[in-house]
This record gives sequence, structure tokens and C-alpha cells, in this order.
Amino acid sequence: MSTIIEAKHAYVLLTDRYRISRNIRVEWFLDNLNQKFPPLISHNSLNDFDKEIDIISYIGYDQDEYGAFANNQSEFKLNSETRITFLSRKYCFVFVLDMSTSVADVDLQRSAILTDELYNALEKCFRNITKPFFVPGSKLFFEPEIYITIVTYLSFYSLDVNNVIVHGFQLCTRTLEELLSIVRDKIYRYIDLLHLNIKSDHFRDQFGETCDRMIVSSNLSLINMIRFGLLSLNLMPENSHQGIVIVTDGNTSFSDSQTLESALAQLRLSMISCSFIHIGSKPHPDSAFGYVPYIDFMNFIARATFGVYVSISSTHECGQNLESNKFNAFHRAFFGYSFNSDNSSFFRCLGRCRSDSTRIEY
Repeated sequence: MSTIIEAKHAYVLLTDRYRISRNIRVEWFLDNLNQKFPPLISHNSLNDFDKEIDIISYIGYDQDEYGAFANNQSEFKLNSETRITFLSRKYCFVFVLDMSTSVADVDLQRSAILTDELYNALEKCFRNITKPFFVPGSKLFFEPEIYITIVTYLSFYSLDVNNVIVHGFQLCTRTLEELLSIVRDKIYRYIDLLHLNIKSDHFRDQFGETCDRMIVSSNLSLINMIRFGLLSLNLMPENSHQGIVIVTDGNTSFSDSQTLESALAQLRLSMISCSFIHIGSKPHPDSAFGYVPYIDFMNFIARATFGVYVSISSTHECGQNLESNKFNAFHRAFFGYSFNSDNSSFFRCLGRCRSDSTRIEY
């Protein structure tokens, strides 16, 4: 009689024929809780999976992610502590680059200008998410479709410029260098425009003329960036995992609680995650002019919308130790969705129920 393995982590693939809500994913997990599954069939392509929700692989307790291939011949089951990671065949991301006035600041900790960090952060992210990888616990080579829109947020009303760098760009290993070249040229073009705008206003002020330059308040910048992301996602392919990724220095907030509540409700109802890539240093006593990043606030929005908060340093090569065919940190952050992670209330509720039942039984 074969041994039934309890899965510590399971990787699940969603169909691309229609979008599957988070409620259906939770319902699927509860329906299959403590149910016995037959040995998994080995697949070589995503096209071999035809169900609404398919289990790609699983990892038992005390097993390595890439040493669990023998599990395919064993029966297994999901328990209340099993972490489920949902993968999609198609991903749509809108990257919003924060080029407000605070991003022109100098990072004293790293001796760098934050505007230069924008491109460095995007390059590291794109180079890592475009790497195909083997799904942990299987030999399936996973290479989903990735569509990218990049929008620049400029806080000056007087700048009459197209904020969209690329829209609906299909990102893969073949098109990566083309995208990076476009992004690099556009970012430095925006920097030149900001320089000319500020310089012209400065010289007008010297001659005593009134300066009409209007700057968007920092309390409105984040909600405007989220609105840019929502509008851009409406114009991208459907039946995909959708997310907004804001690349910012963190010097932002919401004007009031009602605006925050409305934005979070819209993101959650639309199943859109809001993630943050933080450029620059963490808060320190030498922060110039009180430019202190609001890290807790970014973490709160990311957790509330099932997104992630990532801090990237230009002095640390995030991809130098990442093997090309392994599920790296960027894949885990942007490709995997899990409602029962260690920090989620759902997972804590299941754990509490399990501990209570154990205590009553014994």
C-alpha cells in the first residue's frame, strides 16, 4: 500500500478561458481539503492542462523544491497548513514610474540620484521575470505570456507630454533588450523635460515675474498613479492575472480615509493587485528636507490587495545569484498568488481551528 504524502506546498495552474475569482479559488481549496489525490501525470507543456484548476506539482514536508520529482508516483492530500500558489498562463502588469519632485532628491546613503534608480529597478525586475523556470516539484518548464504597460507619473501640470512609454508590450527573452532601450531613452527624455521646465521657471523668478507652475500635491499622487494603472489595465488582454506595480521612493500618502477606502475596494473587487518597488534608502536621520519614505503605508496597500512590497538597491545585484531555470524571488513576488500565506488572516484562521480541534480531541 502506497504512502499518502501530506503536501506542504502545492502549485496550481488556472485556465485562461475566463477569469477565476478569488472566491472560487478558496472554494476549490475547501472542497479538496483532506481529500486524497491520485499520483500526478507528468506534463511537458501548459497546453496539456485542460481543467479549470489543475495541480501542477506539490512538495511534501522536509523536501527540497527541486528534489521532489519522485512525488509524482505517490498519492497525496492537502491539509489546512498546505500553502497553495496559483499560477496563470497570462499576466498583465502596469508599471507606474513615480517622477514627482521628491524623486529628484539625492540618496545620501548610496550617493545616487533617485531618478537614475528608476531604470535600474525596472531592468532588474524585467530581467528576472522574463526568465523561464521549472515549477518547483515538477519538470514543467513555465513560460507564461507577459504584457507590460509603462506609464510615467509627472507632478507638473505645465508639462504637455505623453506619459505612456509602452502599452501592451509582450515581454519575453527575445524582446527584453528592445523594451529596455525604449524605457532608458524615455526616462532620460522626461528628466530633460523636467530640467528645462524647472530651469525656465527659475530664470523667470529672477526677473521678478510670477511663476505659474503648478505641482500636484503629494497627497494626490498615489491615487492618481492607481487611477493610471486601472485605466491602462482596461485596455489590456482579458482573462489574465492583472497587477499594478508602482516604482516610487515612498514619499506619498492619501488625502483622506474615504479616498483610500474607495481605491482599495475598487482594486479588490477587480482582482487587481497593487505592488510597490521601493527605490532609495530606508528612513535615516540624514534624510534631506524630511523626505522620509512611508514604508508601512506601502506595505499596508500591498497586503490589502494581495500585492508585494519590494525594496531594490542599485548596489546589490538582485539577479547575480539566481539560477536561470529556478523559481526566483521576482517570479514568486509577481507570478504567484496565494490566499493562505503565513501572514494572511485566512491561514491563521485555519491554523486556529486545527489547534482548537486538536486540543479538544486530546
